[in-house]
Amino acid sequence: MYRPPGLPEVVAIALAIVAALLCVIWRRKRHLWLLQAAIGSALAGATTLGWPGPLPVEFALLPRALIAWAVADYLGQRRATKAALVGPALVLALAPPTLARWAAPCLDLSLGMLCAVRARSERECGHALLAAAALSSAGWLGFAIGSGADAALIQGTAFGPATLALAMALPVALLLSEDKHASAAHALLQRMAHFYDALSRTNQAITRIKDRTRLFEAICEICVDAGHARVACVYVLDGVFAHRCATAGPAAEILAGVPQPWDTSEARAQASYTVQALREGRPIASNDYQNDPRAAPWRDQAVAHGVHAFAWLPFHRRGGVDGVLMLAAGHTGFFDEPLMQLLDKLVGDISLALDAIDREHERERAQREVQAGLERFQLLFNAAPVSSTILSIAQRRVLAANDTCCAAIGMTREQMLGRQTVELAARLSDEDREAFYAELQRHGRVRNRMMRVHRGDARPTQELFNAEPIDYMGEACLLVMSLDITDLHEAQQVREALARAESASRAKTEFLSRMSHELRTPLNAVLGFAELLRQGVQERLTPPELAQLDLLQQAGWHLLTLINDVLDVSRIEAGHLAVQAEPLALLPLLDEAMQMTRRAADERAVSLVPAYDACAPVGVRADPTRLRQVVLNLLSNAVKYNRPGGVVTVSLRVELEWVHLQIEDTGLGMTNEQLSHLFEPFNRLGRERGAIEGTGIGLALTRQLLRLMQGNIGVDSKLGIGTRVSVSLPRVESVPCVPERPLPQTAPAAPAAPAAPAAPRGTVLYVEDNDVNALLVEQILARWAGLRFVRAHDGRSGFELARSLQPDLLLLDMQLPDIDGLEVLRRVKADAATCHLCVVALSASAMPEEVARTTQLGADEYWTKPLAVDRFLADVARLMDEAAAKGPRTMSV
Repeated sequence: MYRPPGLPEVVAIALAIVAALLCVIWRRKRHLWLLQAAIGSALAGATTLGWPGPLPVEFALLPRALIAWAVADYLGQRRATKAALVGPALVLALAPPTLARWAAPCLDLSLGMLCAVRARSERECGHALLAAAALSSAGWLGFAIGSGADAALIQGTAFGPATLALAMALPVALLLSEDKHASAAHALLQRMAHFYDALSRTNQAITRIKDRTRLFEAICEICVDAGHARVACVYVLDGVFAHRCATAGPAAEILAGVPQPWDTSEARAQASYTVQALREGRPIASNDYQNDPRAAPWRDQAVAHGVHAFAWLPFHRRGGVDGVLMLAAGHTGFFDEPLMQLLDKLVGDISLALDAIDREHERERAQREVQAGLERFQLLFNAAPVSSTILSIAQRRVLAANDTCCAAIGMTREQMLGRQTVELAARLSDEDREAFYAELQRHGRVRNRMMRVHRGDARPTQELFNAEPIDYMGEACLLVMSLDITDLHEAQQVREALARAESASRAKTEFLSRMSHELRTPLNAVLGFAELLRQGVQERLTPPELAQLDLLQQAGWHLLTLINDVLDVSRIEAGHLAVQAEPLALLPLLDEAMQMTRRAADERAVSLVPAYDACAPVGVRADPTRLRQVVLNLLSNAVKYNRPGGVVTVSLRVELEWVHLQIEDTGLGMTNEQLSHLFEPFNRLGRERGAIEGTGIGLALTRQLLRLMQGNIGVDSKLGIGTRVSVSLPRVESVPCVPERPLPQTAPAAPAAPAAPAAPRGTVLYVEDNDVNALLVEQILARWAGLRFVRAHDGRSGFELARSLQPDLLLLDMQLPDIDGLEVLRRVKADAATCHLCVVALSASAMPEEVARTTQLGADEYWTKPLAVDRFLADVARLMDEAAAKGPRTMSV
């Protein structure tokens, strides 16, 4: 007889179905906890039917323990947590029956609380369902136990339904969890799809937009439109300031509390995620921004605009952080790991785009600079004052030529372009051309190479060439520049010739100066001892011997005159002889010169006629000494080359600006051939073989002296009739009274003997290394018994003797073996014990510069050798008298 199934059978069948369902799910998912739950459900169904009979509590609890273990495994709990969940219930089941029956409610209560905690933290509906099933099961079993039902009844009516509820909740929770995960995956796929679309559109914008600001604006719009971000904003870093460069969405409202620009050094800015991303250069996400502690200053704006998540994605430029892309979303957890990775790729593309924009700008700038440089080069090239061409190295053809080159060659630019250099009107010789390219190949350039340029029949020019390799219009070329230095080259040759001439002149002057010094030294001995001989033995010599002695002295003085004239000529040629032109009364000077020449004229029976006697006083501008020398030389020539009984006439012709002095003789005269060589030094016009003495240098010196005084000389002569010399001098109106000047000892005609001076007394110190010169001075001064003569052989001993002797007169030679006379003079004048001494420089050197240096250092006078004995004695006596008049000196030892 059929009996309808009761509650236990229905529960058992349901548990079997659940067990089968869990097995099916296990075969697909392969989670061990599903198999455990299936076994627990099957065992629970068997125990519900009482099979194989009433079981002890610990065995009746085993199915529920398996299901609880499976639920804890599903929740992802560790083994220790699962053991802590199941262990206490199993221990309680072994207690006495009164307590053992509470094992199942305790197990369900612990499981329910665990599921409730996980449901709250993970917001999972399945977890909440499991918590409800476990807690309701615990309540149901607790009610049954508390109502006093026996164990069999509880096992049949309470255990089964409670276990069924928990077993049925597990697959439902699993399905709910999978549905949630599927929904989340779908949302993620949507977000990823949106941002993949944003990435694609960003790459399109990168290829299309080359402006940095416009690119940022486009990216923000793409992130909002395609990526479904609530807000997009780009901050660009400029030093310590972050500028809001571009925005999309309601950024202005959300970011209303952020300054623009934003000083990132402020404390509030330092606490923000934006500045952190800029500083650290790594992406940052806040997926629950409204509950983020660091969002406190901006939480109100986020809540007001429904923003739940933010992401900050820094992008780089030139190797450093340039800015940050800030995105906002309206869902919590929006910026998960996959999306952040995709966004990191997006900002990576932005960084590459920024570098590409910079490179493109640099390329454009470089291109503009190249174009501007080419334009400047063309401008400078065409306007350059130096002839310039650009030649192809491979073909040696002209690719460019400036205006200066076209003008120099005589061809238009169109005629020159494309031609080889050998086809031009102006070209180098084959030898110069090959040398040019050889130097170019050897050194890579040509520097300051001088070459001759041929232009048809015209005179070749000297040009300085330079060539530099350049790249012109993509071809290896040469920039060739040439400068016509023909005039400079010729001027340089002239300068070099002048330098050689000046060097030769200086060498000649120095040679003549040395020779003058060397000749004066022996002449000093010849003339000095000859005069001493005349004065000492004149009474014992016969007339013929006296005549021979006269000839000796005359020859010596004539040789001295020759030396002086040669030295004057060399000084003039070297530019070392200066004249001091000043207003001068001419008539007294002529009278003096006539008087000095009269003796020689009387000896030759020549009459001197002063035809200027009737002239009014007239002044000229000249050097008195040199003009006297000129007039004496001309009168001497007029007398020497005259005939016995001849006449020399001196006359004047006065004009407004010039005075012309004419000296006319009735002598031998000259031919035109002789006149053409008249002013050549040492050329006596063939008369050097005659009996008339001469050097052939007098007229040359005369003309040079006149030119130095701004004057001139002219000569007119006829052979056998006579010669007329005309001297022209600048005229002056007023002439001061000029005292007469004696002729210097360096140019004596035969010195006249002055009156014998009174015998001086005192000490004369002579510093002289030449024994002959010292002996001569000693013997000249020996006639004065009251005069003490002391000699020093060198400069140092001379200075020491000067300090100890305190001489009345110090005669000082200028060339000494140890230190020169200038140094001795300097020491004498610098020492307090000797600075008052009368010092006379006695030297064979007559160079003006040496005389000037000696005078500047304090010498009282400068006497040149050879000495005229009587003149020397008179000068010594004069200086000794002056020294005596000054009073005695304190001796210094």
